[in-house]
Amino acid sequence: MLPTIICIDDEAHNNEALERLLRKKYTVYSSTSPAEGLELIKKYQPAIIISDQRMPQMTGVELLEKSLSLSPDSIRLLLTGYTDLESVISAINEGQIYRYLTKPWEPQDLIITIDKAFETYQLKQELKKQNEMLKSLDKLKTDFMILVTHELRTPLTAISSFTDLLKEEIKNDDGKSYVDYIAKNTNRLHKLIEDILFITKIKANPKASLNNDSPLDVTNLLAKLAQKNPNPHDIQISLPQAPLRVLLPSEFFTQICDRLIQNMYLHAMENSIATVSAKWEDGVLQMHFSNKMNSPVHLKAEEFFSLFSRNEKVMNHTGGTGLGLSIIYTLVTNMGGTVDLNTDNEMFSLTLSLPASLA
Repeated sequence: MLPTIICIDDEAHNNEALERLLRKKYTVYSSTSPAEGLELIKKYQPAIIISDQRMPQMTGVELLEKSLSLSPDSIRLLLTGYTDLESVISAINEGQIYRYLTKPWEPQDLIITIDKAFETYQLKQELKKQNEMLKSLDKLKTDFMILVTHELRTPLTAISSFTDLLKEEIKNDDGKSYVDYIAKNTNRLHKLIEDILFITKIKANPKASLNNDSPLDVTNLLAKLAQKNPNPHDIQISLPQAPLRVLLPSEFFTQICDRLIQNMYLHAMENSIATVSAKWEDGVLQMHFSNKMNSPVHLKAEEFFSLFSRNEKVMNHTGGTGLGLSIIYTLVTNMGGTVDLNTDNEMFSLTLSLPASLA
């Protein structure tokens, strides 16, 4: 099947000349009426549209602009015999027209231009196909991750239940320590599954919950999260004291702050002081989290935020799932914010900036 070209020119002999020139390689439809030409474009979804510039009912630029909504993938060429090309050049710059050719046109030049236009059309179609394939694969990946994590919950729930029963039956200290170890790692697997589900859903639907801005007391929220989270290394945390109320997506923002405080408690040096500050200026909430790490880490920021790049000393196989910073980065960027991370001189320093209005 030959690719389709539609020619619109109010002079019939020009259309006939184009048909004779192109019919060996293309299926050509033509019209002397711009209105009828638009109907042909809508019907045939051509690879290429060729229009004369000066026509009684509308200009070629106007016709090609209207054709954008009817056949967005088509490549558009303009024939013009006039020296005033300001409107034509403007249309080319705006991406509406691939190229223009002056009349009278040279047959060989016209054929070369049309063949190149068709190559561009083929490339666009291939790119569109590949993008659709990527979307489909991404959806399959998301569905697979959700399925796997859901299926893992059932055996983990059974392990948790029997572990609780074992705690009641086992009396010796060694046995109890083994059961406690099983329970601890089972809980860690539960947390890992929840984190994978959460980040998978966020990546699958980045705009979820973004329109639900709520008034948030940042100072009060940080104080509650600092008190709620386990503090195994006796970290003293310095929090902002001045009241600060902003409008932000409540669920996302709470997740961000909660995970950053958890990260401080898990990876800060024992008995050290961690600091959190917050300020609002010119429509941006800026928060700074810093603490001295319990062991030096030499990773780039993108490695901290990657789902699949981990460091043994950071993870230590004892606390957290390793997805915390990845989730934080995903949430902040989905909210239109930025994250800046620095790990120089054994200090962990993270600054996040979020667009927000005062409540």
